[in-house]
Amino acid sequence: MTGTLHRTLAAALIAAVLVSTGCASLGGGAQPAPLLHLVFLTLKDPAAVDALQADCDELLVAIPSVLSYASGRPFDAGRDGVEDDYDLLLALRFADRQGYDDYLVHPRHVELVRRWKPALNPLRIHDAWAQAR
Repeated sequence: MTGTLHRTLAAALIAAVLVSTGCASLGGGAQPAPLLHLVFLTLKDPAAVDALQADCDELLVAIPSVLSYASGRPFDAGRDGVEDDYDLLLALRFADRQGYDDYLVHPRHVELVRRWKPALNPLRIHDAWAQAR
């Protein structure tokens, strides 16, 4: 995937997370800038995606610093340039850097990584400050 396509996909996902979690403002004042954490997971055995998604859904939503969480699988929109070279996407939102740092060392996140890292091909992770306009 080219860098441009990566950035385009990441921007679209960030917008979707902002809208779905109520961060985007429709004519109001400035909103706080949340930190967005997007993880594209590709399994060595794609048949394990149900188990991976179940574990992510169970473990990550219970971490206190996670303001919003979504997991999803590729959607074939039938459009050129839309990449679907992953098995599962995780989209998490944090209020600030401290919340993100707390998440990284939280026992639930550490357990998920320990459990699934051997089953994964290299990860693609995108972190961004989202500025609501």
